[in-house]
Amino acid sequence: MLSGPKLPHIILSHLADKYGPIFSVRLGVHSALIVSSWEIAKECFSSNDIIFCNRPRSTAIKHISYDFAMFAPRKYDPYWRELRKISVQKLLSNRKIETLGPLYVVEIRALMRSLYNSCVGNSDGKAPSLVEMRKFFGALNFKVMVRVVAGNILGNENKGENYEKWHETITEFFRVLDFLK
Repeated sequence: MLSGPKLPHIILSHLADKYGPIFSVRLGVHSALIVSSWEIAKECFSSNDIIFCNRPRSTAIKHISYDFAMFAPRKYDPYWRELRKISVQKLLSNRKIETLGPLYVVEIRALMRSLYNSCVGNSDGKAPSLVEMRKFFGALNFKVMVRVVAGNILGNENKGENYEKWHETITEFFRVLDFLK
């Protein structure tokens, strides 16, 4: 139904007209609650937010997250709140972001250089070719994430077998967690 010729938001809009501002649908093995009214959405995210904050559980997520010990797939409980507090205070603090500022500058400059080279290198005197920005932003996100977590272990150019191995492993991790489509 949602994979038909019409866009999903159009189909969901027609379903909301037919069934009302709140209804549920099955997406594969999971049920999804569709809310198309801001009043109901406000109710969901203010007074009933604890009910809606848990993620679906699967065997893959259980094994890959060490029995749900990791932050993202963990259910909302005191341990999750403590992990969130630590991550906000330590990882996302203004001081930490300022410390990582030069890292972002280096990686964005490398991205711009790579983007420029791909446009100039492919043009051969013709109009610049189309560039898939998703690939470039994905690489930027990956490089920053690895350097924040593990330091500069991939080398200055972030090339070679080590880079590919890290990239494949992390991509597979997120695929299993069903974060990448």
